[in-house]
Amino acid sequence: MEIVLAILGSGVVSTLISCLFQLRSERKSKIGKFEEGMRLLLLSAIRMTGKSILQEGTVTKNDYDAFCAAFNAYKSFDGDGWADGIKAQIDALEKSIED
Repeated sequence: MEIVLAILGSGVVSTLISCLFQLRSERKSKIGKFEEGMRLLLLSAIRMTGKSILQEGTVTKNDYDAFCAAFNAYKSFDGDGWADGIKAQIDALEKSIED
C-alpha cells in the first residue's frame, strides 16, 4: 500500500511541478510579446517624431525632451540601434528656446 501511495504521490507532485513550469513559461512568453509590442510602438513614435523634427531643422526643448523620453523608454525595452541614427541627427540640430 505504501508503494502505491508513493508512486501515485510522486506522479501527482511531478505533474503539479510540470504545470507550474508551463504556466511560468506561458507568462514569460506573454510578457515578452508585450515588451516586443511596446518596443515597436516606441520605435514607430520615434521615427514619426524624428522625421517631423528633422523636417523643421530645429527642435524645441519640449519636443527634444519628449523625443528623449520615448528614446530612453525604447532602450529600456532592449531596443536595438534602429533609433540611434535618428537620435544622433536630432542631437546635432540647433536647439530652439521657443516652446
